[in-house]
Amino acid sequence: MQSTQRVIVEKLPATLVELSKISKTIIFTSWPMMSNSPNARKFTFFGKESTVVGIKREEFEKDVSSIHQVLNQVQRQLGDDRLVLFDPSKKICLQDQCLSVVNGVNYYLDKYHITPKGSLQFADQIEHLLQ
Repeated sequence: MQSTQRVIVEKLPATLVELSKISKTIIFTSWPMMSNSPNARKFTFFGKESTVVGIKREEFEKDVSSIHQVLNQVQRQLGDDRLVLFDPSKKICLQDQCLSVVNGVNYYLDKYHITPKGSLQFADQIEHLLQ
């Protein structure tokens, strides 16, 4: 078992249990990691030509299935009132693709990092979770 996978399976559940003893814990589940697809479509963003990249939803879900399985198991153990899982992919994965740009909003700075404008798209949902 790879070291990262081992830490997720062996250490993450215990860490989440301890955090949930302190207060309600909100975990952001996985973001799709974008590829540098050579078949990317072009669009105009702030007057510059940019590339819309994506990943197949099926590929993303396969990549994150093991960590989501661990998170879901811990959530069932602790209950929704102690551990909340927030899934940002629901907003950027539409039908069979997860895209870097959705409804004119550029969510990604690069393969991994979200833009400030992209993060604001989640503000209402996050505020609701914190109440």
